[in-house]
Amino acid sequence: MPKPAPVLCRALLLAALCSPLVGCDAAEDIFGGGGDGRADPPTSASLARFNVELRATGAFRPGQPVQLTMSVRALLPTTDAQVDLVLPEAAEAALRGGWNSYQPVRGQSLRPMASRRQALGRGAVTQHQASITFPRPGYYSVWASVTSADSVVQEGHPVQNSEHRVLYVWISETGGKVMDRYDPTLVPDGSMPGLGPLRSRDAGAAASGASRQVAQQAGYVNVLVDYWNADVSAYTPIGNARYTVQIYNSAGSLLQTMSGQTPSSGFINIACTAGYRFVVSVWAQNSWVTAGSTTSTYRSGEQIVNATYYPSSSCGTNVYPVAPSDVSHVFLNMSTVAANASSFFGYSRPAVLPVLLVYDTGQPYSSYCPTTAYLGCSSGSDFVRINTYTGSTYGNQVWGSNGVWTQAHEFGHAYHEKALGGYVDLFWRAANCAANHPVTSASKLGCAYPEGFADYFAVATRGDATGYEYGFEISYYYIGQPTRPADGSIVEGAVASFLYDITDANRWGVGTAGGTVDEAHDAVAYSGRLVADMVRTCQVLENGAWKRATGIDHIVHCLEKAVYTSITGSATYFPSRSPDPTSQSSSSSVTWDATQTRKLWLKNLYNRTTL
Repeated sequence: MPKPAPVLCRALLLAALCSPLVGCDAAEDIFGGGGDGRADPPTSASLARFNVELRATGAFRPGQPVQLTMSVRALLPTTDAQVDLVLPEAAEAALRGGWNSYQPVRGQSLRPMASRRQALGRGAVTQHQASITFPRPGYYSVWASVTSADSVVQEGHPVQNSEHRVLYVWISETGGKVMDRYDPTLVPDGSMPGLGPLRSRDAGAAASGASRQVAQQAGYVNVLVDYWNADVSAYTPIGNARYTVQIYNSAGSLLQTMSGQTPSSGFINIACTAGYRFVVSVWAQNSWVTAGSTTSTYRSGEQIVNATYYPSSSCGTNVYPVAPSDVSHVFLNMSTVAANASSFFGYSRPAVLPVLLVYDTGQPYSSYCPTTAYLGCSSGSDFVRINTYTGSTYGNQVWGSNGVWTQAHEFGHAYHEKALGGYVDLFWRAANCAANHPVTSASKLGCAYPEGFADYFAVATRGDATGYEYGFEISYYYIGQPTRPADGSIVEGAVASFLYDITDANRWGVGTAGGTVDEAHDAVAYSGRLVADMVRTCQVLENGAWKRATGIDHIVHCLEKAVYTSITGSATYFPSRSPDPTSQSSSSSVTWDATQTRKLWLKNLYNRTTL
């Protein structure tokens, strides 16, 4: 297939943004071509395909130009890169006919300010500069996005095929500023919160005239809670978030308070006859997860919407308070993980998992914090820390497949610790695991086991969205490596592939539609409850004392339903275990065939078919 021509959508740019209503001054094409709860940071085998930089300069006053510069560097050879510079609020103003009658747009895509597809060699840089004038004070977002349809595996590693950067531009009569995080405290008390030009709370909110995700309901103010989702370049509803609606009369007296969880559609419907003024508040909080970007909000859930509406101007319309993107995206991702984990494994954490978004250049990784004793964990115990800093080799830990992978992996540690009986004090701390733990590298039994479980947990709960599922299916991170240790029980990628084979349905196996993977060793697809039960209940007898499983070898003995000397007496299997166990005990509501599970561990941990 021929490569797409590198054409800058200048006509689109001029039509969408360079109108007198929007105030776009100039756009210059200068696209180029050519050439974890851990005391130490985790690493993975995932590679970033792109590095994206985004800058904004100017006085940040109404009517004065803001200069935007977007730069994308290819870190890997790329045959097809889609590069977009998106200003959602500016695009909405262009579609709506200007800033003075600004109305949000939903139900249709927004055109990027600039868009280009091209091939990029390793190290090649493509750049775009633009100038835009915001005619009114307000809060505006600028997104730089690049995606690729190239292979998700390259040079022996999974590849992050998308990257995003966002800047928030505050335009003020006295001079604003540019930030990489949304700061709701900048919006004056008398103005509607959220992005777009400043609008008075007393003016109510106009309905969007665009095609809508659901029909308007006469006699109701229909509030859609959503956020700009850079992964799909569209607004995404925020479901299952706690909300309240305070209803006041014209004298300012509180008549009643409604409360609940937002439905999956994101819509909160309020009868116009209920009162004179409605104050809608939404928090990143549900029965599984809370999320926040400050230490004062992450355990209770950050308030992501606080908006006032008047039925006299908003009745029968859809209104759209926009929530901040990073915290909303992480909250939805982690909520999805929690729901899927409960369904798949049959257990839930006994406590809500707090998630703290940090911007930390000194410790640029994400992690699970079991206690305050670990680096970056001073904010408390039993929470996940997601780093929004994107300038390190850890890549983007909020957006794209790497964001899904990172968040689900760290949730996996929190799930292991609180839902499945724990690992930190049980054995992980004593294992003294190395600072870095690439998926393909050898470590120790007590290190590869919890990391491999967290890897498997991420794929079990989020599947293809992590970018790792196919790799675990084919044992790419162990058997697929050109050089590897003989003992896969100390390689987290091998551990993850073994656990994955216990529960997977061989979706890529020979005999399935388009399947090419030889899965002759894998004739089973057990419930995730079996893996959870093994982690929770597996015990072995060592030196006359029973102990919980501290390595994948112990899980193997429990799945074998016996400790065989043909395994413990062999120099091939689990050679780093000392002393060897002499008996095992486990229980599960799932019935399993030990002959079949033996095939799985032999293949994934040792690339063998028989003892």
